[in-house]
Amino acid sequence: MRDDYLPFGRPNFSDEEIARALTRVSEARYTFDSADVARARHAKAKSGNPLNTLYETKLAYLLNKVALLHELCSTLIANGTSAKEADNRPVVRLLLRAIELAAMNHQPVTTDLWEHNQESGYFGPLLPTSSPRE
Repeated sequence: MRDDYLPFGRPNFSDEEIARALTRVSEARYTFDSADVARARHAKAKSGNPLNTLYETKLAYLLNKVALLHELCSTLIANGTSAKEADNRPVVRLLLRAIELAAMNHQPVTTDLWEHNQESGYFGPLLPTSSPRE
């Protein structure tokens, strides 16, 4: 399992959680179990992500990573496990930090402030057609 692929890394989801999500993405065409995922994790696929290889081997078609990510994140939200358990998952800490930053990202109250923010370069280059929302 490639731990640099954030959502699928071991600290974020157990083999059992990944197996259930893979089964849902496959629309139950194959029932994955934690042993399948553990073997894929340790197999170190020669190219690409081991989950892709596992999925393609069992079902003969490509894994929809967006659908898998949706299933995994939905599980996190739906299960609502203890805050302590959730806080131990790096993906949850990342999402909480994003929420914190977004909450503090107030919209500028004047055109001058908007222009100052845009000219800072922090948000990327200022486009010639950019203008503040009125």
